[in-house]
Amino acid sequence: MTPLGYAPRRHVLLLAPTQCHTFSPGSFTAYTTRFFSPSYGFALSWNYWFNDAVSVASDLTAAQLVLQFWKVPNSWIISLVFWLFLVGINAARVKAYGELEYWLSSIKVVTVVLFILLGIIVNAGVNSSREYIGTKYWHIPGAPFVGGFGGFARVFVTASFAYGGTESLGVTAGETKNPSRNMPRVVKFVFWRILLFYILSIALIGLNVPWDYPGLSNRSTTTSPFTLVFQQAGSHFAASFMNTVILTSVLSAGNHALFAGTRILYGLASTGQAPPALARTTVHGVPLRALLATASVSVLCFGSSFVGSGVLWGWLQNIVGVSNQVYGSFFVFCRDEVRLMWGRSRGSPSGSRAGGSGRRG
Repeated sequence: MTPLGYAPRRHVLLLAPTQCHTFSPGSFTAYTTRFFSPSYGFALSWNYWFNDAVSVASDLTAAQLVLQFWKVPNSWIISLVFWLFLVGINAARVKAYGELEYWLSSIKVVTVVLFILLGIIVNAGVNSSREYIGTKYWHIPGAPFVGGFGGFARVFVTASFAYGGTESLGVTAGETKNPSRNMPRVVKFVFWRILLFYILSIALIGLNVPWDYPGLSNRSTTTSPFTLVFQQAGSHFAASFMNTVILTSVLSAGNHALFAGTRILYGLASTGQAPPALARTTVHGVPLRALLATASVSVLCFGSSFVGSGVLWGWLQNIVGVSNQVYGSFFVFCRDEVRLMWGRSRGSPSGSRAGGSGRRG
């Protein structure tokens, strides 16, 4: 996951100055149309919208899996309540979305810090078995690379799913106060957040949770390894607390995906690449029709009652992961083109448009 962790950092570092100089509906997908190719931008925009729309379904399905830790019956009802809540928040002012994300993100940051500290303590021997773990689970049969190279390669899809979303800073920048000042400040923290919240957390999970742990993943349920580490500390309350935080994280991820997908679809409609009716907004500036169109895709999550939540979540995760790889590759090509055009026009995005060079059919 480390190479993939470096990729989003590079993408965001290039996206930030582009977004600060030029604000367009749809963010970086609109830049692809403007600076590279209309057909290229069309394909990237629809792929990214599809990614976000399916992500909402994936997050609502994940909520059902998290709820199985408490043996909640008919968990799809909870997903329906979450869906209505997310649509309601996104249909209100943008400030409502921002406030919700602020508090949910704060909870995640505090909990991840606690998880890292507890993970180190559990590994050192303060666990239910009262034994030092170290790298013991890296030497059990099948570990550390389960399935050999094939298993290692399959993890890249999961890693792509996990890292998706860092580029969405560009989607929210257009509705951020003073983005020229705030965006660079936010982007500078991306590298350290990836290092702390992704790589270090995954390393501790790999040390403390064996790959064949019972109930880690099956057809009907997937217990979070974060929850298992808290459970190893010998406290069921701590495990329930962690599971609750994971549930709020799932809700936060769905909230963000719905917001980003709505803005991308609005950008498509604004540039004539989607039905114009989707570009209409409420008096508060919310593209309500684009919101409802994006949210309608999340009905996929209710198919879990037929195929099993674990199976459906695996399908949706793979779809989103591959989609992340597609738009990531697209963005690399667009990024290189923009950098060349900036060099020709001495760093002015508007100058590249005036010159017309670099635009492809």
